Amino acid sequence: MTLTSVEQLVELLADSHTYSYVEFLGPETGDNSPIGNTIELFCFGNYQQYLTYRDQYIELPLQCEIKLVKLSVIALFNDLDGSSTGIPVSDILSHPQYGIGSGLQAIGIGFEEFIMDMIDDGLVEAQIDDTDLVSLRSVQLRDAYSSDMYELRVLDEHGDIPTRSVKYAIENIRDWYTNKLIPLQKQLSTTKSTGDSPQLVGDNKENTRKRKTPDHIT
Repeated sequence: MTLTSVEQLVELLADSHTYSYVEFLGPETGDNSPIGNTIELFCFGNYQQYLTYRDQYIELPLQCEIKLVKLSVIALFNDLDGSSTGIPVSDILSHPQYGIGSGLQAIGIGFEEFIMDMIDDGLVEAQIDDTDLVSLRSVQLRDAYSSDMYELRVLDEHGDIPTRSVKYAIENIRDWYTNKLIPLQKQLSTTKSTGDSPQLVGDNKENTRKRKTPDHIT
């Protein structure tokens, strides 16, 4: 699908069933036009980038701003999926990476109402416990960015969208493999070959405390 007008773009962005836009990043939208830049934003960016580079994008009507805030919340859930601890709502609203607080203020909707609507739409799963957001689970996923497939025009891979980047995801996996998994495998291999049980920190310390002799023993 080739998008040649702002009207076509707005219709696409506002579609309540569409949350992936990477297929629309063709050569015709890859230049530095507001239409192409806005598709890039909805693919990989958040509301914060809309505020930062606003003159590079089309002026978003309300329904598209709402969609971008939803995409920002989805990005947060993607990044924190599986977190075992609650996230204070105040931290979510003030987090500089997503711009969720600014987006909700712009569209005039409260956080709890917005999250409940997204839960009802099947986009995310969560509970609000007092002032914390708990039991986060992603249902909808954001587009991932690969420099092999598309060259960014506005967004910066390192500064703006590191958690959407395939390159950084691979680097994180390699780092985990090298610095976490391999040392653990070596430790388990050594333990198995020696027949020793894995020791906890402090297990090999000699107990130097003297036990008190009971009073009835002389």
